[in-house]
Amino acid sequence: MMQRLGVIGTMAAQSRSPAMHNAAIAALGLDLRY
Repeated sequence: MMQRLGVIGTMAAQSRSPAMHNAAIAALGLDLRY
Protein backbone atom coordinates (compact mmCIF):
# COMPACT_ATOMS: atom_id res chain seq x y z
CA MET A 1 0.00 0.00 0.00
CA MET A 2 1.44 3.35 -1.05
CA GLN A 3 2.07 5.80 1.76
CA ARG A 4 1.80 9.54 1.24
CA LEU A 5 3.93 12.30 2.70
CA GLY A 6 3.29 16.03 2.52
CA VAL A 7 4.15 19.53 3.54
CA ILE A 8 1.90 21.97 5.39
CA GLY A 9 2.49 25.69 5.63
CA THR A 10 2.41 29.08 4.02
CA MET A 11 3.23 29.06 0.31
CA ALA A 12 3.40 25.24 0.29
CA ALA A 13 2.17 25.19 -3.32
CA GLN A 14 5.35 26.99 -4.41
CA SER A 15 7.63 24.55 -2.60
CA ARG A 16 10.18 22.55 -4.61
CA SER A 17 10.05 19.90 -1.93
CA PRO A 18 7.63 17.53 -3.74
CA ALA A 19 9.81 17.34 -6.86
CA MET A 20 12.99 16.76 -4.84
CA HIS A 21 11.43 14.20 -2.51
CA ASN A 22 9.64 12.30 -5.29
CA ALA A 23 12.91 12.05 -7.25
CA ALA A 24 14.72 10.66 -4.20
CA ILE A 25 11.85 8.28 -3.41
CA ALA A 26 11.86 6.96 -7.00
CA ALA A 27 15.66 6.55 -6.97
CA LEU A 28 15.40 4.50 -3.77
CA GLY A 29 12.53 2.41 -5.16
CA LEU A 30 10.26 3.17 -2.21
CA ASP A 31 6.47 2.85 -2.34
CA LEU A 32 5.83 6.44 -1.26
CA ARG A 33 4.47 9.62 -2.80
CA TYR A 34 5.24 13.10 -1.53
